[in-house]
Amino acid sequence: MKYYVMEITNFNDGTAEAKGVYAYDTQDEAIANYHSKMGGAMKNAKYESELITVTAGNGVVIKTDFWTREEEPNEE
Repeated sequence: MKYYVMEITNFNDGTAEAKGVYAYDTQDEAIANYHSKMGGAMKNAKYESELITVTAGNGVVIKTDFWTREEEPNEE
């Protein structure tokens, strides 16, 4: 069975939203790449939000998360 990572990224610099679907042969590979993509989004200051879902080829959702960047407090 294949496993899929679906990613939707919104940016805070006017760049159009990015979407992708990535196929993996094992659940472990899909979950590892899910963590890599989410971690990359959190580290990149241009990312406003990230939605990532891992599904099995039969449509069962294994993992899904939505992250959004918190506003940085203004230092006055």
